Amino acid sequence: MMNLLNVSRRVSLILIGFGFGSLGLHASAFAEPARPAWLRPGTKVVYFEGQAQISNAVTKVTFDENGNMTVNGRVVGEEAIPGGAGGGFVVFEFGSVDPQNLTTVMNRYIFADANLQSVAPIEGVPSLGGAAPALVPSAYWRDPAELAQIQNGALSPGVFVLRMKYPFNNTQLDAIRIVTNTEAGSSAVTYDLNTGMAINSSFSGGSNGLLLNTNPNTGLQQTGTTVSISRLIAMQDVNLPWENMPVPAWVAQTNELTYNVDLHKFIPDAMDVHQPAVVTLKVTGRGPSWFTYDVFAQGQANGQQFGQPVGRMVASSGNHMSLFLPPQIINQLREGQVLDQDPTLKLQWVVSSVNQQSVVISEVGAAYRLDAIYDRNGVMVEQVLRRQDGVCTTTLRLTLAGRR
Repeated sequence: MMNLLNVSRRVSLILIGFGFGSLGLHASAFAEPARPAWLRPGTKVVYFEGQAQISNAVTKVTFDENGNMTVNGRVVGEEAIPGGAGGGFVVFEFGSVDPQNLTTVMNRYIFADANLQSVAPIEGVPSLGGAAPALVPSAYWRDPAELAQIQNGALSPGVFVLRMKYPFNNTQLDAIRIVTNTEAGSSAVTYDLNTGMAINSSFSGGSNGLLLNTNPNTGLQQTGTTVSISRLIAMQDVNLPWENMPVPAWVAQTNELTYNVDLHKFIPDAMDVHQPAVVTLKVTGRGPSWFTYDVFAQGQANGQQFGQPVGRMVASSGNHMSLFLPPQIINQLREGQVLDQDPTLKLQWVVSSVNQQSVVISEVGAAYRLDAIYDRNGVMVEQVLRRQDGVCTTTLRLTLAGRR
């Protein structure tokens, strides 16, 4: 887990760790609305993504009194430059699809163990979400009607198009690859001509690294290369019991939700720290089975108060872990019921508890457990994330403090 004393990254953990993360679809962005035939409530799209930064030099210059060189009158030496790389999954959930709008939530997961066998929610990068009339071209999708019109061969200097058969999950897809080469770098994106989804993409380009420090009198620059890849893993239809059900009646009368946050990190004989915060959710829009809201977080870190807007999110009845649960479905749920399983992420969603006061929906993986507790009106009254990182136990708890 990250250093939770970092204010901005701490806010992100609060949001992403508890399912508030989502990919924004803002209506103003949709100049040419499109609704692909494959898109329905509960559609889930899973991508693997990875990135590496490679320096063009294997060593860097650092201040070292025992060094064998001099820069601006200072003795310096050489130090090895380590490479950096990481990977994980990006998951899009299309929760609600009604005649006017569709909603989507984006969740990011990183590998949680050295053997790449388990995942956990990514921390430090908040995701955004919302509702909009349709999809627009992005890094993950382009309108199949547009792709069908692109000519094979060289389109312009540095841009080349190739139509091909592309192997995907034991089948052959009709695909189109668009390759772009510029002075800044190169990219190649392969799209499925039927769905418009990006099947595979890659990018490589230059990046600068500071060798010494931020002092302009001594800093030296070294050019490096950033390489990133993205690969479509699966497109699934998830059928949750409450899919596309209307929002509870209380949503129409609610303009703001406030949650108290307690972040607890515990290492035996070394650390026992509680860090409180408050998250305020202000409702900005409503639909038949969803509502959007702006998030504001405030708290204290390193002895200093902080408060900042985080972004726009969406709650939908078609998602696994939302801010609400349609009340009419609660009496139909049974303890131990498996709601969904994801073989790629190795996650399971289950009904952990049902009683006279509440129902608990859990997201369970090898590296973490996330419990969402709803009252009988379908309000999420509490959410608890538990994760073990070696000897460190992290518990992040949100408790409903007010609704108006």
